[in-house]
Amino acid sequence: MAPEALTSERVYAGLRRAIVGGYYAPGAPLVVQAISEESGTSIAPVRDAIHRLVGEGLIEAHHGGGFQLPVLTEQDLRDLYVWHGQVLRLAIKHRSSPSISIDMSSALDALDPMDTRAITDATTELFGRLAAGSRNRQHAATIAAVADKLYATRLRESSIKDRVGELRAVWVATASGRESTIRDAIWAYHRRRLRRVPALIKLGSGTTAAQEFD
Repeated sequence: MAPEALTSERVYAGLRRAIVGGYYAPGAPLVVQAISEESGTSIAPVRDAIHRLVGEGLIEAHHGGGFQLPVLTEQDLRDLYVWHGQVLRLAIKHRSSPSISIDMSSALDALDPMDTRAITDATTELFGRLAAGSRNRQHAATIAAVADKLYATRLRESSIKDRVGELRAVWVATASGRESTIRDAIWAYHRRRLRRVPALIKLGSGTTAAQEFD
């Protein structure tokens, strides 16, 4: 890969990681010149990275120029949770096998209830594997895209009790192979979050901006 392409990929990966990980506050402006200086690159790879992220829905472009992080409203978050649950239910309906091929029970049992990032990563992996079991590959792609948009919010879900237990319940239901049991476990997971949408949005509004380009 050419040096320019490597630089562009590095900037893209770092900026994407920072956005998904919640290092920018919702609505925070992204200044191309400032990012290029912080990342030690020219403006071109930064613009390339930002335009890729606009295409992924992780950055918004202003009609008059400039870029910013999307502002997540209560309705936006409700829609994401509901859409995530709906796509998972479709994936279950169209699964090619009654269970996930890789056992996640040991990994879930090893989770520290206080390690919110590890729990968030495990949540992403569990639901990703569930969606990947569908015969329709678009289900997995959609769940991955929604997971990116939910990642920063999931880091703020520490007020929800027994999140590790929730994941275990979803895993046990999935391992059972019974479609109705899996649907019920997934709905229980999302229902608890839908009740807390206002509080989660309030927590998100206090996120401080930071960059991560390494």
